[in-house]
Amino acid sequence: MEDACEELDHLIVEFLESLECLQEKREYLNASIRDGHLYLSKAQQFKNAVVTFEMEETLPRRGKGASKADYSEKKMRKT
Repeated sequence: MEDACEELDHLIVEFLESLECLQEKREYLNASIRDGHLYLSKAQQFKNAVVTFEMEETLPRRGKGASKADYSEKKMRKT
């Protein structure tokens, strides 16, 4: 009976160590996903900023007194 209890204790300790290791890996994975997602979001924002800048360079110049909002509205009406 004592041998069975020792074996059971050993298995429980082994199981809990494995569970703890899995929990640490899960936390690391979640942090990596979160950080990776943030990096992708930042990269996407930067990419959009570059595209916007390039588009502004190729668009015709606005006349005096025309606001950016007016220009955007006219552009939206055309599309």
